Amino acid sequence: MTTRSVDGMQLPPSHPPTENELAWLVFWRLVTEDRDPAPSFAGIQAMKTMEAQIQTASHRDPSQGGPAK
Repeated sequence: MTTRSVDGMQLPPSHPPTENELAWLVFWRLVTEDRDPAPSFAGIQAMKTMEAQIQTASHRDPSQGGPAK
C-alpha cells in the first residue's frame, strides 16, 4: 500500500468514504454553518477533549447516570 502525505500529514488510504465518514461531514457542516474553517490546534484539542468526555460518559455505571452497558 502506498502512503500519501500532504505537508507532512499522512493521508488515509484512497477509497470511497464510508457512511459514517459522510455523516461526520454532514455534522461538521451543521456545526460550522456551512463554512469551511481550516483545522487549528485549539479546535483539534477541543474535539479531542469532547471525544474523551463522550467516551467517559458512555462507560459510566447506569446507577451513576450513565447509559446501560
